[in-house]
Amino acid sequence: MSTHGTHMSTSSVSTAAGSQFRARAAAPQLRARAAALGLSALMAMAGVIAAAGAGAGSVAAPPPSGLHAPIRAFEWPTDGSPNDALFSLQTNLTTIGVPAAWTRTTGTPGVIVAVLDSGIDAAGLDFVGRLVPGFNALTGVADTTTDFGPTNDDHGHGTHVSGTIAAAANDGVGIAGVAPGVSIMPVKVLDETGTGDFGDLIAGLDWAIAHGARIVSMSLGGDLEPARLPSFRHASRAPTRLGPS
Repeated sequence: MSTHGTHMSTSSVSTAAGSQFRARAAAPQLRARAAALGLSALMAMAGVIAAAGAGAGSVAAPPPSGLHAPIRAFEWPTDGSPNDALFSLQTNLTTIGVPAAWTRTTGTPGVIVAVLDSGIDAAGLDFVGRLVPGFNALTGVADTTTDFGPTNDDHGHGTHVSGTIAAAANDGVGIAGVAPGVSIMPVKVLDETGTGDFGDLIAGLDWAIAHGARIVSMSLGGDLEPARLPSFRHASRAPTRLGPS
């Protein structure tokens, strides 16, 4: 039974073990409650009301699980798809089992995902309230809680990747991220042409880890001479080595 804006105390209509609903006494009370609860509640209680109005002395048996059985509001993600404008185009999410995963969790703000890329468009509606301050490894300047200018995306790729990971879901606009409940930490390691170097990548990775990120996205690549691999390998394995922040 779903209700909106109204709370029903189960104790007010529950009965002691073995007691019965008397027709003439119960019917008006149940009708009044159903009217207050709205159409969906009225439909759910129709069987009880019909039985209660059948005539004097007739009895309506309580639901099999009793009136203390739990109820909940119907809402995404357990009762349908999110209403994001472009969700119907995200057919890949079903292929990788994301809607099924959403019934378990959509992530929590305490989980910080650092996106090492070209930055982010912090003004995008899908990111409002979902970002933690990041870092521009190209300039050495960090964001503040009120200014994400340092990590502004002047290329576009970082915003795309961040949205894929955690764009707000069920907000009526844009797309739905794979984990819309997590927080994004933008770390700018690529310039307006979408290029950078391994030195800035490692600097950005070190900064992100030092500031609480334990999940890192790096949708980029390049060639590194074998002699330099140990330093990069050490940095890239740090989130796993350190564990939860």
